[in-house]
Amino acid sequence: MKKKVIIPAIGVSLAVVLFLLIKTYRRVPEGKKTTPVVSPVNRLSASVKEFTDPSGFSFQYPDNLELEKKEAANEDVYAKMVIGSSDFLGSITVDVETSKYKSLDDWLQKNNLKPVKPEKLKLGGADAVQTTLDGKLVTAAIDQGVIFLLTTDYQSNKSVWLDATNKIISSFTFTAPAAAGDNASVGGGDSVVDEGEETVE
Repeated sequence: MKKKVIIPAIGVSLAVVLFLLIKTYRRVPEGKKTTPVVSPVNRLSASVKEFTDPSGFSFQYPDNLELEKKEAANEDVYAKMVIGSSDFLGSITVDVETSKYKSLDDWLQKNNLKPVKPEKLKLGGADAVQTTLDGKLVTAAIDQGVIFLLTTDYQSNKSVWLDATNKIISSFTFTAPAAAGDNASVGGGDSVVDEGEETVE
């Protein structure tokens, strides 16, 4: 009689243990195979637009960027524009205005700035210097009493906007100012230049 009672009890115990083992095993998460998400690469177009401002300068920029001219705040401002993109964050602001500074060294000193590189650059043939201000790259040049400032706000796309900045600097040229009453040039304008498969550097 005792044997008959013990055998079913052992069977029930084994069943309970087996049930608990299965339940515990199921709680352990199985390694899930995840496919890595590859973020789309932000690329600049190989084709460029050429912008010419009536105040006397021109430059090229990738044609998948957008240039917006701003109104001059006062008579000391010759031109102001913002180059941005609807595809990725960041921008380049171009300010051209009457200079209060005698030289680039004077501009750096009075604004407590230091160049990021010891060697000077060229912007349209004029000496230029690069520095950082509030996390932004600022390229400055002074020519004939006028200061040119290119402020690059990288946001989260440093390589893209650095390439765009270098494109503007390398293509920047001084032009003859538009004559008064030249309606064709007032407000500036740009044209598309197809550079094929050229890589923007």
